[in-house]
Amino acid sequence: MTTILRPRFDRTDQPINGSSADDDQADKTPFEELVALNKQPPPLLIYAMFLLSGCTGLVYEVVWTRRLFLLLGGTTYAITTVLVAFMSGLALGSYLAGRIADRLKQPGRFYGWIEIAIGVYVLAIPVLFELAEPLYRSVYPSVQNSPSVLTAFRFMVGWMVLIVPTTCMGATLPVLVRFVTLLGHSFGKSVGLLYGINTLGAFVGVTLAGFWLLPTFGLSAATWIAACGNLAIGLAAVLLLVRPIGGKRAEIRPEKTGPGRRSAAAALLTIKPGVHRAVLIGFFVSGFSAMVYQIAWTRALVQSLGSSTYAFTCILSAFILGLALGSLAVARWVDRWANPVRMFAVLEIGIALSAVIIVPIHGRVPDIVRSIIAQHHDQYGTMLTWQFLLIIAVTFVPTLMMGAIFPLVTRIMAATSGDSARTVGRAYAINTVGTILGSFLAGFVLIRSSVLGVQNSIVFAAVLNALVGGWLLFRAAGSNQKPAARLVPGAMALAAVFAIGLLGERWNRDKMMSAPYYYYENDASADIKNIKYYAEGVDSTVAAHESGGELVLTVNGKPDASTSLTDLPTQLLLGHIPALLTPDARDVCVIGLGSGITLAAVSQHPHFEHIDSVEISEEVIHAAEFFKPYIHDVLHSDPRVRSVRADGRNHLLLTDQTYDLIISAPSNPWMSGVASLFTREFYQLCEDHLTPNGSLCLWFQGYKMSPATYKIVLRTLFDVFDHVSVWETNRVDYLFFARRTADPIPLDGVMQRFGVPAVREDLYKIGTNHVGKVLGAFITSGRSLREWVADAPVHTDDNALLEFSAPRSLYASEHVGILNALIERQRSAFEELLTADPAAPDQQRIRRQTENAASARRAQLAGMAAFGRGDYSNGLRTMIDGYELDSNNFQLYQMIEETGKLVVQKHAATAATPEMAELLQRIPAMRRPLGSFARGAPLSVIGDELIRRGQAAADGGRWASAGDYARDAYDLNDRNPAAVSLLGTALYQIGELNEAADVLDRYLSFSPADGDINHIRAWVAVKSGDVDKAVACLEKAISGGAVTASAAFADPRFSPIRDDPRFKVVVDQAN
Repeated sequence: MTTILRPRFDRTDQPINGSSADDDQADKTPFEELVALNKQPPPLLIYAMFLLSGCTGLVYEVVWTRRLFLLLGGTTYAITTVLVAFMSGLALGSYLAGRIADRLKQPGRFYGWIEIAIGVYVLAIPVLFELAEPLYRSVYPSVQNSPSVLTAFRFMVGWMVLIVPTTCMGATLPVLVRFVTLLGHSFGKSVGLLYGINTLGAFVGVTLAGFWLLPTFGLSAATWIAACGNLAIGLAAVLLLVRPIGGKRAEIRPEKTGPGRRSAAAALLTIKPGVHRAVLIGFFVSGFSAMVYQIAWTRALVQSLGSSTYAFTCILSAFILGLALGSLAVARWVDRWANPVRMFAVLEIGIALSAVIIVPIHGRVPDIVRSIIAQHHDQYGTMLTWQFLLIIAVTFVPTLMMGAIFPLVTRIMAATSGDSARTVGRAYAINTVGTILGSFLAGFVLIRSSVLGVQNSIVFAAVLNALVGGWLLFRAAGSNQKPAARLVPGAMALAAVFAIGLLGERWNRDKMMSAPYYYYENDASADIKNIKYYAEGVDSTVAAHESGGELVLTVNGKPDASTSLTDLPTQLLLGHIPALLTPDARDVCVIGLGSGITLAAVSQHPHFEHIDSVEISEEVIHAAEFFKPYIHDVLHSDPRVRSVRADGRNHLLLTDQTYDLIISAPSNPWMSGVASLFTREFYQLCEDHLTPNGSLCLWFQGYKMSPATYKIVLRTLFDVFDHVSVWETNRVDYLFFARRTADPIPLDGVMQRFGVPAVREDLYKIGTNHVGKVLGAFITSGRSLREWVADAPVHTDDNALLEFSAPRSLYASEHVGILNALIERQRSAFEELLTADPAAPDQQRIRRQTENAASARRAQLAGMAAFGRGDYSNGLRTMIDGYELDSNNFQLYQMIEETGKLVVQKHAATAATPEMAELLQRIPAMRRPLGSFARGAPLSVIGDELIRRGQAAADGGRWASAGDYARDAYDLNDRNPAAVSLLGTALYQIGELNEAADVLDRYLSFSPADGDINHIRAWVAVKSGDVDKAVACLEKAISGGAVTASAAFADPRFSPIRDDPRFKVVVDQAN
């Protein structure tokens, strides 16, 4: 004989709630009678409904997380709070529904009304978010310095908004389980199929939301589409899921079909209460561990895959898919296992072992990702597919077993309770509470490198699974076994997990930091040296290390700041350009700390009285400490600076502070969440928090960016600010400067702010030797720029265009096209932004320097285009001519040098031509750029170096270069006699007599007896034909000991006046 399971009515075979089948018949409408006559709804219909329900639920979660991200901020604390509020609603709904579902006469219809309630309520959630904003703003000032209170308040806000729909969502599974068991389906299989299909729908939902719904329709439209899905499900359920005539309470009852054979249900009915408690506790721990895995795996994978929204979608989709398939896989078997407690234990041990076994694979993921991207970077969809398959490969086995646990546990718990819905609700709630605790502890505590770190968090979760499995094996073993024997299997499993997890291969930290999604052509881990700081923190993994002799700060492997000459100009100019262009400014907000170089640049301007530094990552703030030598220890030494640990956008949303200048320096816009700092709503927040004459300056990349995406950001900025200009810092990085007023900025004020010694020292780090070089970074503004971007859409919080388009440009190489388009629209900064006094020689000189810097940029671009055509001679000549207009231009000089070397090494025939030979000879004669680089240097040291180089050039007869060096030294200190002497001599040599006379006379006005300067002034006067001046200066030079009378008489520079009586008198008197 065999034992089979079949559902039956309650144990007394009495109708539920005292009703009879006739009562049920009498209560039915004609339509219900028709449905009843037509037997029961087909299972496929029920499963299709629940599949769609799971799909809409995940769409909502994605949409709500984004909306609350914007309201509560983008910190992990805020996001986890949203997740916890969401899951707590699911737990509450499951628990409550489990308590009432057994009393429902029409659970199918009740399920339909739940779905309708969800569909209606979610349409009101955007309004509730708007209502929550003023509440949040009113409370924030009093709790912003108390993280625990702030977190609790965030949870309350999220919970209040989401509790109704999430409770309804949580109620759907117990109610629907109740309905299908009334139809006569076996309990365990029903739970497995329903949970698996609903979870499969969640996989479809998150995939659709991340790859199609949100990119195509935006948040609002996606919500409406999902809501329509819920309403359709609800209406279909109300009409079709009608309880059959005579349907009564279904339970599992053992029925023997053969002597001596014990059925699976009979085995369940003999489970002791202590084992039931052990199962529930194990299910709680299992939910806890599952969230630890998900968070730790995500953090490990994004270091290789990148932090794009597509990467997060792939990771979440793969995790959910494993859960769904696991539940579906065991659905047909769960009612047949004679010892499901033992099977639960085996699954827990299987999860633990598979989780620790795949840990070393995570350490090899960077190399695999690098290979995938190298092969498919030009086919983004194919590349994502391979990455998704990779994620499945490293997560599928443990997630499959995780998914199998839910129907198994509910099957165990339902056997003795006799209440299918209550059992499902209770089990679901307990497991969800475990996931809530897991998300909190994993996200806020465990993954910190100061606690366990990412890798050890995985091992810790595996140990918990092994402990649960071993404990359940012990409790499930027969009482005829000795306790020691019952402990052996679990102990062996636990020992194996410990051995593999703790003694196994550790991840190569350099490899994990190598950002293969970014540096896919070469393994960047070889360049990582001397790691000074490494922290797996709450928000991200942050490191500070040396590479190529420079200090680099990375976030999730991606370099975000460095002291290299590639990054330094952008970081410095992002602070200095808006500071120079914002007159009468007092209050500044800098969003994004990074290395602190931009903040330090702002702090060099003494006219600022208050500076807020807003940074979202605690680890970035710690990493910036290692940049102290480069940032003047600005976070600690400057009392004007206030460090605010917060999401920059959220800070502006909640603060009442207004600023004269806001500087936004976020990370790359293709990273998930960062694009919210480039939306119309963010720009409007900035505009609302600016004073009437305030300005906004923000960084945006031109590299790894398509022109269409680049234009979206500018078009959006124009939608809020009428006056926008574009500045270029190093060919691929740009600053967008937006002003509330159209009033031109006086150049004399800019010159005055530039003249502050601390400002000049800071800018000399990148060789910026005059203010014209700073202003020369201006490219364009006004009508032509607005017309160029007019066809681009506006980027909003709702459509999230940038977050979905920017990652697809990550492997594009269109920066030259962007720069070309801007150069075509280049105009002078003095057309509308700046105004110069035509009667002021110094201002006109600065204006010429500004135009020369702009011309040098055009020359550089033209030279690059010529190189691209293989025309090295014209390209090199164009660049050299451009450099002569803007000497001390590091980037241009470096490109000229590298091109010269390339021609010599790889194009010998070209190098041998007379034209190229002449150009190659010009390169060593060019003025070599000078900068004090990252650490900076006092102006006196810079001046001495300039004079040294200038004197060397003079000794070599290169008087033009000598004059350039001397002029820079003179600009730093016009009372430095060495600078005045060298500049005066150089100007004399190249025939610039009027300028030489002006420089020398200015110095002599406060030091009239200086012999050396009088000596040079005498030369200039002789050459200018001013004998009286020459004689007077020569007399002072002789009396000052700069020259003897005999030497002056022999000096050929005095030969034109040697026969003049006035000259003879001076010489004779001296003798």
